[in-house]
Amino acid sequence: MSSIREVAKLAGVGVGTVSRALSGKGYVATETKERILEIAERLDYKPNEIAKNLSSKHTGIIGIVVPDIENPFWGRFLKYVEIELYNHDYKALICNTIGVSNREQDFIDLMKRKAVDGLIVGSHSLKNEAYIGLKQPVISFERDMGPDIPQVCSNHAQGGRIAAETLLKAGCRQVIQLGGTFNGHTPADERHYEFQRVMEAAGAQVKTIEMSWDMVGYDHYRKTMETYMEMFSQVDGIFTADIGAYFCLSFAKKKG
Repeated sequence: MSSIREVAKLAGVGVGTVSRALSGKGYVATETKERILEIAERLDYKPNEIAKNLSSKHTGIIGIVVPDIENPFWGRFLKYVEIELYNHDYKALICNTIGVSNREQDFIDLMKRKAVDGLIVGSHSLKNEAYIGLKQPVISFERDMGPDIPQVCSNHAQGGRIAAETLLKAGCRQVIQLGGTFNGHTPADERHYEFQRVMEAAGAQVKTIEMSWDMVGYDHYRKTMETYMEMFSQVDGIFTADIGAYFCLSFAKKKG
């Protein structure tokens, strides 16, 4: 692999001039710059990204922390976030916490060591205090991390209301809703509060089953749905996420 010194030698200039020409930062005469670019292309020279990032104090890497990439929602989330980061010349470093708090802490430590330029956090395995005092930007996805950290979330109250109205229209009156721990620390809690409010206002009965927010994998959903559908065999409607709905249908089919 060619080095920057080889490019500089063939171009008859210093290493600093080559660096300025390739980065586009700083003045280099047009004729000299064109000669450097031609030589770099001919030698197939690629700048050392690590060295470049060290000098600029910019890694070009964004950490993304999610609870479980086995869940289709998080798989699609990562797909489109990575595409958007790439379009802005960033690379994604993914942390799949699977409910393990020290994995999330590892990425916070990376930020403290300036190994990533920022974090997008969609996992809830650590308390918000862990993010206090970080210098790099943090964006929260579907998690309230306090007034100093911006968050991106859906209109959950509207979603809960639409779900309740749909089940009521279908004649459901004995309903299970399955979701995360409803302790007010996630925007998604509003979906379940609104769902229960609308259902009960219409005279329906709602049994709420809480799951650990970070336990969103297939196996956990399967065991949970089978357990509660056995316990509440008289239910006529279920409000849950996509994976939960899949296992509900699968269980119902097996039971005939």
